[in-house]
Amino acid sequence: MKSSKTIILLILISLCLYFSFGFYHITKFETADEHFWMYDPTDGRIHDYWNALSKKDWLATRINDKPGIMLAYISGIGIFFEDELHKRIVEPADYESIFSSAETEKINLAFRLPLLIFNGIFSLFFFWAIKRLTRNKWLAITMVILILLNPIIIGVSQIINPDSLLWIFSFASLISLLNYLEYEKKQDAGLCALFLGFSLLSKYAAVIFIPFFFAIISIRLLQEKEQIEFSKKAKLFALNYIFILMGAFAVFALLMPAVLASISYFYYGTIGFKGMSPIFWLTMFLNLLLLADSYYTKSKYAFTLFEKIKFFFPHIFKTLFFIVASMFCLVIVNWSIGNNFLNIKGINFDAGRTYPFRRQDFIDKIFLEIYPLVFSLTPLTLLSIIALWIKGIFKPLKYSSIIFILSSFLIVFYAAVLKQDLLVNIRYSVMLYPILMLIAAFSINEFILEKIKETHKITVLLGIIFLSSVSLWLIKPYYFNYTSDLLPKNRIITGAWGYGGYEAAQYLNNLPNSKELTIWSDYWGVCYFFDGTCVQASGYDNYIKKSKDKKIDYYIMTRRGEITNNKIWNTIRKTSLNKSVWEINIDDRPKNFVRIYKAK
Repeated sequence: MKSSKTIILLILISLCLYFSFGFYHITKFETADEHFWMYDPTDGRIHDYWNALSKKDWLATRINDKPGIMLAYISGIGIFFEDELHKRIVEPADYESIFSSAETEKINLAFRLPLLIFNGIFSLFFFWAIKRLTRNKWLAITMVILILLNPIIIGVSQIINPDSLLWIFSFASLISLLNYLEYEKKQDAGLCALFLGFSLLSKYAAVIFIPFFFAIISIRLLQEKEQIEFSKKAKLFALNYIFILMGAFAVFALLMPAVLASISYFYYGTIGFKGMSPIFWLTMFLNLLLLADSYYTKSKYAFTLFEKIKFFFPHIFKTLFFIVASMFCLVIVNWSIGNNFLNIKGINFDAGRTYPFRRQDFIDKIFLEIYPLVFSLTPLTLLSIIALWIKGIFKPLKYSSIIFILSSFLIVFYAAVLKQDLLVNIRYSVMLYPILMLIAAFSINEFILEKIKETHKITVLLGIIFLSSVSLWLIKPYYFNYTSDLLPKNRIITGAWGYGGYEAAQYLNNLPNSKELTIWSDYWGVCYFFDGTCVQASGYDNYIKKSKDKKIDYYIMTRRGEITNNKIWNTIRKTSLNKSVWEINIDDRPKNFVRIYKAK
């Protein structure tokens, strides 16, 4: 009873800190893509979804190719509080506008707050699910603390973007499947289907879990030692795998009726998404073989095959742990103290599918993929994960099967993005963070919690809360730009992502006659908080042609904007640019900047 009260208290402390850091500055930034979901230009995708439902225009419920439907449900709660979004634009024009910063903050609060609250409260489900899975409440609370007080997770929970919910639902689906395989209860299979459906409705990238779930089921069957029991489990798991997929697809269709109006929307949003089709059909074929074998031969062939594979599996465990531990360690040493001794060719971390990334050597691509993930983890989390993998190479781990499954997802994830020639940034890999937090929790349990008394466990967990809070305090309010101090300050792993724009606008608003000033910004994050007239990125040339009698007083440059608007900046440098009069470096990293230049 006493320990239960302690657990509740630790959860409440973590939640309070999560909300304290999360509420701070939540209205005072604007990311690159959020306006598509809220405004675009006055009614964005979230409004489009609800308008389509109200008009029964089912085809229009496909509001985006993400598809972002769950964002419309969670963040869409803000519509009840702020539905007159046009008030944010005081004076609209073709290429320049005047915005109301007060209205901007009110709208940001209305649409972001539901996300932050939902993600925080959902951590209670994670505690319940991990406690059931491991039968270890201390391990479960450790994971919850690491998730709630992770800078990247708090940061993404403040942003109106499908990724802010993808990590929640994909992780919930994965844990629900593991609980189903542990307890064989239909409600766990149902939860897995529900959350997989929500994951697909958040972002189509969740299709990666369709074959991965079958792989997990296969790993679970390796634990069976008798053919009769193997056959029974194979039949049960194969049938419920189909049930999980059908349930997920039903949820997908129910909440996005566009897939019923156009079957192509269903196909390309699920089994036909970016190369998934052959993998899906191969997975279904193998599942049906497993099912048929269990019916007609009592799993004679499958059991024989799995018995042969079982011999190699301890070596497979160790090999996987060796690979991931080695890669993480090499990334740390190479960019932390090694001065890039591996000679990885320099490339922008947000290169995506561009030619510079595609032309890299395969090994270089692997390091470039892992680089932002490694340095976006706090030192406590990162070192805990690596320590567990290293131990797993030499000695058995207490939860070795679960740790292997979680670790293998990293391989599957990076194999998928490398197949697409896509260099992922922090946002694209957000579904990995809760998985890594759970691996870190297993490590802390393995090395510390299992070996100490209950009173000492509390002290350790309070220490984790303190260390996590320090990381949050040092990066606040720019949580999504968190970068470990293991990475030298002259390197970055992410752009400002909208941060710094509010501060730049405040500098300009405090200038004399600020409302009469005209500025040009290479991204919208400044405009929404500035009291004067703002010309944004692509509107520069047209504004100059149309307004020959007007002049721009200040220019705002960001790292990303300088790259995407390089041609415009080159023109401005030649004719209009003085030295910068104001600058902010996010996380004290000079390459992650927002600068203000006074016009000549």
